[in-house]
Amino acid sequence: MLAYHDYEGVALDHGERERLVRDLGTNALMILRNHGTLAAASSIPLAFMLMHMLEKSCEFQVGALSAGQDGLTFPPPEIEAVIQRQLLGMGGPPGALAWPGLLRMLDRQDSTFRD
Repeated sequence: MLAYHDYEGVALDHGERERLVRDLGTNALMILRNHGTLAAASSIPLAFMLMHMLEKSCEFQVGALSAGQDGLTFPPPEIEAVIQRQLLGMGGPPGALAWPGLLRMLDRQDSTFRD
């Protein structure tokens, strides 16, 4: 689900596009080392939720590491598969339930984003 791409400088080299596609493969998320992140999804809500989950995961990892945790403990692959099935069973892809609420929140704050 997560891919990596090494930083190649300012993205002016058209040849980097092929390398980005190659490195992304079938993954939905990519960390551009020393540069940023990238999400590739079939919809804006899904891309947003994937990016949000990636950001939170990174935040939790940095917090755990800064607390002196030597290594992180990950669930075994069979539990990861259970979690993935659970998430997909929650009303569609990630973001299907959250996206309408996020849009309502934005509308209350400043609806000019729709213009």
